[in-house]
Amino acid sequence: MIDMARKDNKGRNLKTGEYQRPDGRYEYRYKDEITGKRNSVYAADLVSLREMEKKINKDMDDLLITDASVKKLTVNTLFERYMATKNIKERTKKNYIRMWDYRIRNTLGNIRVVDFKTSHVRTFFSSLPTMYREM
Repeated sequence: MIDMARKDNKGRNLKTGEYQRPDGRYEYRYKDEITGKRNSVYAADLVSLREMEKKINKDMDDLLITDASVKKLTVNTLFERYMATKNIKERTKKNYIRMWDYRIRNTLGNIRVVDFKTSHVRTFFSSLPTMYREM
């Protein structure tokens, strides 16, 4: 049996998951191990595709979710999902939501989770009145 490697139209060997589309663009298909969804990324040339592939593989090694829909998740949406799963008394839940609406919803809540940094929290705390910072 002869083992034939897949090649692009320039004769370069393609790795597992890499394909060249009929329009000449390159595609890398992979399965996100956390969500179980099959995803694809596209690039005009093989070099940039392999850079994207390295980043995706690093994210998967670090157990980060690579699904595009999850990357659009905001802090507000994450908080709402969390509150839906918490089994706490209704009054406590209302207090949490009230404080979230008052302090976080229009400030830190609109930031995407993947873009959230420690500096956002530091800036938020420095903007609070002094009496809240001493707690």
